[in-house]
Amino acid sequence: MSEVNKQEDQLMVQIRNMNKWYGDFHVLKNINLDVRRGEKSLSVALQVPVNQP
Repeated sequence: MSEVNKQEDQLMVQIRNMNKWYGDFHVLKNINLDVRRGEKSLSVALQVPVNQP
């Protein structure tokens, strides 16, 4: 395996079984993500107002 291939295989970000709740609302369910060196990734976050008593 060449040095270039080794660098491209390097795992830069790894997320396993991520869950996110807003109160009783399960927003993200068991999210998995791998981003390796040289890959491009885009994440968009929306801020949603939550009614609080």
